Amino acid sequence: MYDALVGGVFLLSHWKEVGTLAATQVQLTFVAMGNDIAHFFTSTLPVLFDWFGKNWFNMFETYASFVHTVFENIAENIVGVMKGIWDFIASGGTAELEIAWTPLLDGFKNTVEALPDLPKRVASDLERTLTTERDRLAETIGGGMQDAIANAPGRRRTLPNGPEKPGTPDSLMSESAGKRSEQNAALMRGSAEAVTALVTAANGNRDPVAEANQKALEEQLAEAKKQNELLDDIKGELKGQGGMQTVRY
Repeated sequence: MYDALVGGVFLLSHWKEVGTLAATQVQLTFVAMGNDIAHFFTSTLPVLFDWFGKNWFNMFETYASFVHTVFENIAENIVGVMKGIWDFIASGGTAELEIAWTPLLDGFKNTVEALPDLPKRVASDLERTLTTERDRLAETIGGGMQDAIANAPGRRRTLPNGPEKPGTPDSLMSESAGKRSEQNAALMRGSAEAVTALVTAANGNRDPVAEANQKALEEQLAEAKKQNELLDDIKGELKGQGGMQTVRY
């Protein structure tokens, strides 16, 4: 949540660079699309038309050869099956049943030439320039946002964890509630200072978006404060119980 807020403030403060990146990507997409269409009609389609002009008759010849070969082999196989069965019956079952089978495409001839290698499209100078500019902007914005998140004030404010003390379950719950209360208070102070510094640096004047974000954060801090007070009450009640004892070793 905190990293997302810092990243959002960074992008808002660098809206010009983000807009330039988006415009560059859109321009690159349209340029590449136009070049693809031009390459298809000027390079790919003429090669296909030339191949079709040389092979259109061979296509019909190949189709006729396919149909003739398949039906001829089917008829030959029917005759072979019937002959093998008749010879087996005539031998009284003493001879082996042998059936000569011819593959259906045996004798088929394909006279159509293979498709030629289609020319590959080479990126234009404008495409290479836009691609380089897009990559540069993306790297600059991404690196800057990572640095802003890593160096944000108050991001690493944590309390050191001391050694655990032995005790009854009630005393352990009390100690855990107290530590959690202190950590929530520290996080509230750090988050408030961090967001205030970021919003002030990103917007020198009053900004409705910044004020809305500040108001939402204040409501979250108020809710966290209520939870902190509730934890303090639980801690006090646990300490006031007469049955709580500490086991010493």
